[in-house]
Amino acid sequence: RRSGITPQTVSLQPTGEFEGSDGQWSTFAVSVGSDNQPFRVLVSTSSPSTWIPREGSCSNGNPPSNCTGLRGIEANFGTKSQGYQLAPSKELDQGVYPLKVGNDDTKERYGPSFDMAARFANDSISLSSDTGNDVTLDSQVIAAFVTNKTLLGTLGLYWGHNTFGRVSVGSMFSTIPNSTTSFRPSLSYGYTAGAVYSPPKFLGSLVIGGYDSSRFDPSPYSYELDKTTKEMRLSVQSIKAVYKSGSDALDLSRESYELERHTVLLDSTLPYMFLPRSICDRFEEVLGLTYDNRTGLYLMDEANRSKHRDLNTTIQFNLADAYSSASITRISLPFVALDLEASWPTVPNGNHTRFFPIRRGVASDKYILGRAFMQEAYIIVDYERGNFSVAQSRNFGPAPSPNIIAITSPHTKEKEGGLGAGALAGIGIGATVVVIAMCALAWYLFKGRQKKTPKIELDGTAVEPEKPPADRDQDRRHTVFSIASSELPGSPVPRISMPGIA
Repeated sequence: RRSGITPQTVSLQPTGEFEGSDGQWSTFAVSVGSDNQPFRVLVSTSSPSTWIPREGSCSNGNPPSNCTGLRGIEANFGTKSQGYQLAPSKELDQGVYPLKVGNDDTKERYGPSFDMAARFANDSISLSSDTGNDVTLDSQVIAAFVTNKTLLGTLGLYWGHNTFGRVSVGSMFSTIPNSTTSFRPSLSYGYTAGAVYSPPKFLGSLVIGGYDSSRFDPSPYSYELDKTTKEMRLSVQSIKAVYKSGSDALDLSRESYELERHTVLLDSTLPYMFLPRSICDRFEEVLGLTYDNRTGLYLMDEANRSKHRDLNTTIQFNLADAYSSASITRISLPFVALDLEASWPTVPNGNHTRFFPIRRGVASDKYILGRAFMQEAYIIVDYERGNFSVAQSRNFGPAPSPNIIAITSPHTKEKEGGLGAGALAGIGIGATVVVIAMCALAWYLFKGRQKKTPKIELDGTAVEPEKPPADRDQDRRHTVFSIASSELPGSPVPRISMPGIA
């Protein structure tokens, strides 16, 4: 970090652990409160608050003896902790309120099995950076939970407000400009969930204020955030099972008019892909899954697991901004990315159970591609320009060296490392003198030319009109895609300019 320069990005420090009760997920290090209580958390692209397990979260039901470790609750300065200590003075409103994702309660979006609530506090959050430049954000909304319907804490990246009881307060992203002076990011981020199945294991990546260009294959397309909710919403043109052993691909979405009529949200809060019942039935048929009425999970037996590993089955999603659009982004997930294991509390009896992460969507406007999808997808969200991108993650070969690129705020007037006000004033005075001298010289030459050159009529000559100024709306287009270009088979790839990148 250069002296006197305020960083524009922070790349969060992965803990190096893969954990969870609904699969194995790369966690990130955060600390909460004035005593810097450390936690290992996941990422929610749709939550406006940060969920943290509070004291009592390991006294609920019949938890295992290592419950605090499973919940990501770290010892604080060598002292074992039972969770976040919610001081009455920190509580935003007395009472327990539903957890929110987007504009929905978790029950409304995910179904009755995910009816989750918490007490809400106003406290600081410290984000551990992998460069050592940790950032503390004051006055953040903490959702302190004890429920067993979620295990680990979650860092909320959603732009919208928190509304509960008599309270309406901003999210982390909407309050960043007023929460810290240690860095000045644009309201943007880049994220991928990581891949425990890839040799070597790829840790998750989260950059606030930019993205890591080493972690994805660039795509030529960007899409607009939902104008009402500012969430990521796309059309799914097709879902296919592709067998690399040479068998024909199977269209899992064929004969399903539901894809044409509806869209999906990209929401990393949960691992599941919530899809229309007809498509879940097709998955069940093609992959040999079994629906479990008690848990709502689609289970896999060893015979079908081995079969699809041997076939190198890949599930392929073709996504676009509209069902008939040609701006298609293809994301491919190997079967091993979707061969997950559930344990306590996802499976109440604690038995380790293999499952495939699809669920039946609760409503036509609540189909979702969740965290499992984001193992193989890198997303970049720019709230200020109102757009986002999705690209295939790079989860193979040696782990690359990070290449962090800042996304400059469209409101930035002076770039990092710019000249001070005094220097700018000096340049302005000098420039004025030069302009006056040039004008005097031009006048002298023009007068001399008038005396020597007769007037000429330009009869019948076409004059090229002055070019209009650059389209100001171009600044809304995403900034990541001119790094390189890629194309889908048979599709031309347009090159998109990238304003805003520092």
